[in-house]
Amino acid sequence: MIQNTWNKIFFKFGAKDSPEEAAEILGKTKRFQRTVSVSANQGESAQYLRTTPQSSMSDGGGMGESWREVEEFRVTPDQLRAMDMGQAVMMMGARMYHLRTPMINYPKHIPSFKVIKRKMKMPADKQALNFEERLNEFLTATV
Repeated sequence: MIQNTWNKIFFKFGAKDSPEEAAEILGKTKRFQRTVSVSANQGESAQYLRTTPQSSMSDGGGMGESWREVEEFRVTPDQLRAMDMGQAVMMMGARMYHLRTPMINYPKHIPSFKVIKRKMKMPADKQALNFEERLNEFLTATV
């Protein structure tokens, strides 16, 4: 059940295409990505036509910064594929949680399950609700 639920829990996936679908369901977010570029240069030159060995040296540098808005998965398909056994991603509305569930070791000897049926007796001064017989009473709309 994925569509009409408020809470979604995704454990480790067995199929290859399932993490992509889960990442789409978990949604995307927009964030700003910063890029910084730094450059440095040096130069040296000498004039060949002069009789004196004059030369000139130069140093230069620069720095640039840029920002751009990128849209990316809140949890990437690669992160979902990399989950270990017992790890899960849970989404409750817009909130996201990374869970780790403990491993349950069952005992070697498990007692057999027995159904217990108790006889229910209605007190003499009480009446049953009889919902099954009164079903149309609850389904009809009154405006």
